[in-house]
Amino acid sequence: MRLEEFLRKNGLNYSWLVKRLRVNDETARRWIRGEHMPSPALCEKIRRLTGGEVTANDFVWQILRRQKRAQREAAEQLVEQLPEVAE
Repeated sequence: MRLEEFLRKNGLNYSWLVKRLRVNDETARRWIRGEHMPSPALCEKIRRLTGGEVTANDFVWQILRRQKRAQREAAEQLVEQLPEVAE
């Protein structure tokens, strides 16, 4: 489960997470957006804090999905810039 889903499902917010993990707000937002992955130690704290509902694997998959989406968008932009080829 993604961290954002866990927070929403349990009626929690960034402040709750930030306070318990002792990280700054922007760091937590980057994890949630899939821009960065927490350190192994923080992944373990998050796993324990969420009762195992959010694991390191969830962060890895979220980052991979984000990267794949960015690559697809970049490829689409390149294709749009190519001149049309006459048949």
